[in-house]
Amino acid sequence: MVYYFYVDCDLDVDNILKPILDSMNRIVYLDDEQIIDIIAIKRDMQKTYSVQNLSPILAGKLDRNPTADFVFVSITSAMERDIP
Repeated sequence: MVYYFYVDCDLDVDNILKPILDSMNRIVYLDDEQIIDIIAIKRDMQKTYSVQNLSPILAGKLDRNPTADFVFVSITSAMERDIP
């Protein structure tokens, strides 16, 4: 999952995915062709949301009242989740 939280710069979510996925080549996976599913979420930090099951890292970042755009990436193996 790729979460894009923005304060000022409302980028198109499809435009932020490719550079993020390409930057993880040979670091997180051998090649981005291994990616079989992706969920991308874009949220305006000036609005209020109800969120469940946050990772401690993301919760900490959100608690600090961010004043700049940021991206949070969560990666799981397809074998670690239910596949419909």
